Amino acid sequence: MVLGSGSVRVRSVARKLVPYVISAPDLVDHPERVSEKFRKNLNLDNLGVKPATADGPSESTRARPRAATPGHTAPDQ
Repeated sequence: MVLGSGSVRVRSVARKLVPYVISAPDLVDHPERVSEKFRKNLNLDNLGVKPATADGPSESTRARPRAATPGHTAPDQ
């Protein structure tokens, strides 16, 4: 509300809720990383996560880990 010389004007602020549904294990295990990116950018595009829509949960543009080939083992580290 803004007050001035006998008149009153009311300002309304429209806010939009943008939901995200995150299921990537590395992001779920480190919510502080998600919070930091959102605070800086006001979105999660840099993490490869798009907002949820009325049609479904958030879409991930992140690379998915490839399934291991049967009979193939990872090299020792």
